Amino acid sequence: MRSAVLIPVKSFAVAKSRLGASLSGPDRQQLARQLAEAVVEVARAAAGEDRVVVASDDEQVLNWAELLGIGHERVPPGLNAAVDAGRILLGSSCERIVVTHADLAQPWALADVIGDENWVIVPDRHGLGTNVLALPANSAFQTRYGDGSYPLHLAEASRCGLTLDVWDQTALSWDVDVEADLAGIGGITSPDAVGGAR
Repeated sequence: MRSAVLIPVKSFAVAKSRLGASLSGPDRQQLARQLAEAVVEVARAAAGEDRVVVASDDEQVLNWAELLGIGHERVPPGLNAAVDAGRILLGSSCERIVVTHADLAQPWALADVIGDENWVIVPDRHGLGTNVLALPANSAFQTRYGDGSYPLHLAEASRCGLTLDVWDQTALSWDVDVEADLAGIGGITSPDAVGGAR
């Protein structure tokens, strides 16, 4: 089954604001960029360079994706709007779309989702958010990113008659939003060390 990967990425300049007590503004930007690059690298190796698209409304992010040689698309602001636009863009070229956050602390397991043929959901480690979602390309499924997206996505899958394989408490359950999440990168507290944790 042909899978494509959609990576919504918000502005690096405003990313990781909840790490403000631990990292300076420039360090937060660097951390966000390095996490996103790690996700892109895994996605590109698993899906193929022509099947990875970064979706963003931020010019700096789009330029960054271009420098990486990755497909990129300007989309409306907001995560759900970005995902909707990206799914429309990719829907005619694949059968399955893997939507992944760009701040996974341990992105290497993303290759397993990309290589799978089932519909998959990976909740965050708190069982509240959705870190990775693999859907039929042309599904009527409506994403519900935001607070409590994991149960909302399960309910939406039921509405659409989709059975999602739940990959719970895996490496992909770690994303990086607050200081405690940095432990998911092997206890790393400096963005300079992120590259060595992949």
